[in-house]
Amino acid sequence: MPYNKRSIPSYKNEILSKYNSVEDFYKQNWFQKYQGNIAKSITTQNTEFNEDDFFYNKLCVFTGSLTMQRKEAMQKIIDLGGKVADNLRK
Repeated sequence: MPYNKRSIPSYKNEILSKYNSVEDFYKQNWFQKYQGNIAKSITTQNTEFNEDDFFYNKLCVFTGSLTMQRKEAMQKIIDLGGKVADNLRK
């Protein structure tokens, strides 16, 4: 089911039926386990890249809403010779 404002209460109820609290849900690494490993799975068949392309050898992290699937956006960057990550870290 795609994310929308009407579905938030149903997500919360599902979480609370399996965990003691929303905080427990996050502590048990649900986000990393189910959402945070997209970048590792993306590869490209390209063997030659345009080194003058803006994304070549740059690290990209997508945050917020996108007009396409996150994996599709990451694939485009990888195909241009860029790098992707699932999240930002200090």
